[in-house]
Amino acid sequence: GPIHASDVDPASCAHTLEGARRSGVEDFIAISHKDFVQSQGTGPGSLVVLNPPYGVRMKTGDTINYKFIGDTLKQHYPESVAWIISADIGALKTVGLRPTRKHIVYNGALECQLSQYVISAPRKMDPLVQNPVTDKPIQEDLWTP
Repeated sequence: GPIHASDVDPASCAHTLEGARRSGVEDFIAISHKDFVQSQGTGPGSLVVLNPPYGVRMKTGDTINYKFIGDTLKQHYPESVAWIISADIGALKTVGLRPTRKHIVYNGALECQLSQYVISAPRKMDPLVQNPVTDKPIQEDLWTP
């Protein structure tokens, strides 16, 4: 399927589009201007690659909440694999997912960690049963006769 790319910075989107045009692959890439937390997966088996801002790409005082990245992956990308590259190792520890693989790589001169996360399917709720008194559905694990 097509590659979906997004960025919160419109200049980065324009730069990505120009690079795709120069490379002759623009027909295979859908680029959108939005924050990752607003994105949706394309279904089970999606591959997600994230390069959130860190280090010199950050303005003074800016922070990226990596917990929101982890929450978005869990909620919108079930049964997918995600890779995140970052020089901020402390921030990677706040994703809320356990990395399945970690590699030290360099992005230019910056030493970074490239972490893989395998996102499982959402947990299923316990089956609902009818409360014999109210005749309303209740979760089985919450009801005791």
